[in-house]
Amino acid sequence: MKKILSVFLSALMIASLFVLPASALTPEESQSAVDAAYNAMFDGVAGDVNGDGAFTVTDARAALLSSAGLDKDTVNKTKADTDGDGVITAIDARTILRAAAKLESIDVLYTPQMKLDLFNALLNNIKYSGEKYRKFKTDETVSVTHDNQAAIDDFNKQMNNLMKIAGSDETIDLGKELTSSSDNAPSYSYSSRDITAAINNYPVSGQEFASIIGLGDIVSIDYAENQTYKFAPKRNYGNPIEPLTMTGLDALTITVKDEKLTNIPADTTKTAHGKCFDIPSKEEIMSGYADINEQFKSLDFSSLGEGYIFDVNAGFNSINYHTSSITIYFKHDTKEVCLISYELNYDLSVAVHMNIDMGIFLSFKNQTINITDSEKQTIAYYFPAHYPYPTSN
Repeated sequence: MKKILSVFLSALMIASLFVLPASALTPEESQSAVDAAYNAMFDGVAGDVNGDGAFTVTDARAALLSSAGLDKDTVNKTKADTDGDGVITAIDARTILRAAAKLESIDVLYTPQMKLDLFNALLNNIKYSGEKYRKFKTDETVSVTHDNQAAIDDFNKQMNNLMKIAGSDETIDLGKELTSSSDNAPSYSYSSRDITAAINNYPVSGQEFASIIGLGDIVSIDYAENQTYKFAPKRNYGNPIEPLTMTGLDALTITVKDEKLTNIPADTTKTAHGKCFDIPSKEEIMSGYADINEQFKSLDFSSLGEGYIFDVNAGFNSINYHTSSITIYFKHDTKEVCLISYELNYDLSVAVHMNIDMGIFLSFKNQTINITDSEKQTIAYYFPAHYPYPTSN
């Protein structure tokens, strides 16, 4: 019995493990796309609606006059239309006024589409130009939970009675075993050698692009100036790695919309997260369950006699991606990307159906236990050519 439970539990845990179209451009074309998106966003002084080379409350006044149909030909329409709706209104003038008075971040002066165009151009340029990076990855199990506590209690009671009859003082707690991986410490990995970005080693793996995310796929996109990032990679073994504090950087951050998938499409780039993250394909997920269920089927109970039932199978319920984000840190003057931080959060739900009838040994009929494994994966891609360590590391 102990061996059966061991195989059963270890197989379930395997199910919770998650190690996670655009035409290719030439490096020159890719850089031109970056330049175009950069110029569209940063051409001249941000908020300089009236073209006098400065950003003041007079720009808000010019936008307000334009919204009323006065002096509308003297304003920079791109800079005045802060919400990107194609029309200059009093709302735009108010936004400009608040930014000029420092009551709002300068981020409000850039439309979401401007920011997203630059985000995608910078990210895709990593692949198209073959940038060299070092990678630091953290995998963390946030929690593992289950439902159907009544079934768990029944299973424990029957198994522990058997253990007692067999003369063993050991006890079994199926619920504790199912959630034990939540006690695991985060795992770290760091590649200290420079890696050239390519189709199969940089997100989105297997695709020519790194991001085709659209405005409809995100909750927000934010731009910030003069940001600091501490690159402090770790390993599960070996000597500590010297941290590097990067300062004076611009940052573009997208937060992707939450997305619950109960059916993984054959083409994962049809999902919001699959447009910019590496997420598992349907084949990868289903092959994992096939392996688990083969282990269950391979168990031999013929020595117990005829008529016994041991039908246990695991299957995919859903993956719920939530609060996932990507931040690009770059130098404003040179447009050089120094670091890109990916954070992917997801809940993987597994359904385990159990129909066991072993007579006086164990009767556990037609019960389903849903297990939810919440994981957090962070990856930092550091580009040493654009922000080198003070000393070689």
